[in-house]
Amino acid sequence: MTDLGFIGTGHLASFFVEGLSRVDAGYDIMVSPRNAARASDLAHRFGVAIAENQQIADRCDLVVASVLPKDAANVLGGLRFRVGQTVLSVMAGVSLSELRDLVAPAQAVVSMMPGLANAFNAGPSAMYPENVAARSLLERLGPVHVYHDEHGYTVASVMGAFSGMTVLMMRDAMDWFASRGLEPADARRLVAEVLRGNSAMLLETPLAMSDVARGVGTPRGITEEGRKILDSGGSWSEALDAVLARVSPRS
Repeated sequence: MTDLGFIGTGHLASFFVEGLSRVDAGYDIMVSPRNAARASDLAHRFGVAIAENQQIADRCDLVVASVLPKDAANVLGGLRFRVGQTVLSVMAGVSLSELRDLVAPAQAVVSMMPGLANAFNAGPSAMYPENVAARSLLERLGPVHVYHDEHGYTVASVMGAFSGMTVLMMRDAMDWFASRGLEPADARRLVAEVLRGNSAMLLETPLAMSDVARGVGTPRGITEEGRKILDSGGSWSEALDAVLARVSPRS
């Protein structure tokens, strides 16, 4: 069984632990106590051990660094790592070269993922560079995209914010449907099922996305109606209101 440690026990560490528990991943997990309440909750729910940062660095062959980026130098720079160890960073904005300086002589890997979707083993991860131990961990939490140059990884890592932006869009859409009379649970399912269907289509269709877009955006249709409002700076609520006005029966 591989010893896996988390230095920094925030939301991302929680998502990792929950996702790994769903697939019985076979790691012996240790978390740091800096966020005492969260560490205690993870210990209670998932049976993880709580240990100080240096104990984690001493024992674990695979360490996930998930402290706030502004604290990375202070926290990691004061620890001793070793040859043969892998340190996987999930800290946005901390470059591979910065991480290498902080965790040498361990192998350094940087990654980005949505977070909450990984708790359900469904979120993609971007990773740089290739590393067997880090890839094996991330593959238990969703699809993994490995990049072999920093530019490609940096571009791909923007998907972390893109994921968050789509969550906010889903919230706004759910609120709109509920405020117009649908039951909140129905609004939630409706939004989720629309996006799940579109995602399945995107993964399965052989058509270019430009062809797909032409098929849904018919001239003077309701999609074009809503898109015009979004393009002009309008909100999702305003765009959906415009579509509702178009499709509502005339009295």
